[in-house]
Amino acid sequence: MTPHQRLGRAAALALTLTRLALGPIDLLLARQGADGRLLAASVLIAALSDVYDGKVARRFAVDTANLRRFDSMTDTLFYLCVAVAVWMLHPGIIRSHMILLIAFVVMQIGGYLFDVAKFGRDTSYHTWTGRTFGLALFVAATLIFWTGNASPWLAIALVIGLISHLDALIITIVLPEWHHDVHTIRNALRIRADFKQRLRPSTTSP
Repeated sequence: MTPHQRLGRAAALALTLTRLALGPIDLLLARQGADGRLLAASVLIAALSDVYDGKVARRFAVDTANLRRFDSMTDTLFYLCVAVAVWMLHPGIIRSHMILLIAFVVMQIGGYLFDVAKFGRDTSYHTWTGRTFGLALFVAATLIFWTGNASPWLAIALVIGLISHLDALIITIVLPEWHHDVHTIRNALRIRADFKQRLRPSTTSP
């Protein structure tokens, strides 16, 4: 790795770690009953770090599988902290969306177990549906903390989240081997076709 790439990797990792640190900070702020605008600002900073850590990693050609997996795990941990913070400040919002939340958690856990059973590790697809879910979740969380009102954005975000989990599940089913950054089912089908092509014996005569 060149010095230029090491610098890029450090910058991308710093952005991801910023998001990781903001999760516990949000919990502390919620526990202290802090102004919701502080938590909304935290969600905004986290969303910006999520956008730019990937851009920086690609710009410096350091978007490795491990870095991308860490990015995905950080997203999950951050929004888990956000969910707990919402529960602490606005428990009624959580109760009113309980069915969707339970369905989402079941699909999250089920998808993770299926990924590990097939590939021996978790996946990091960064699908377009997953990115849409992240945007919708950002809008919902920001509005909840800023206004105390979740309607209708949290329900919309959770439905998109269910769709993104289904999308990722199909990609896992399609893929013959582990890959990261598989943005669509079409990409997964192309990877599967390439894999089969590599396995096909050559018909060229010696």
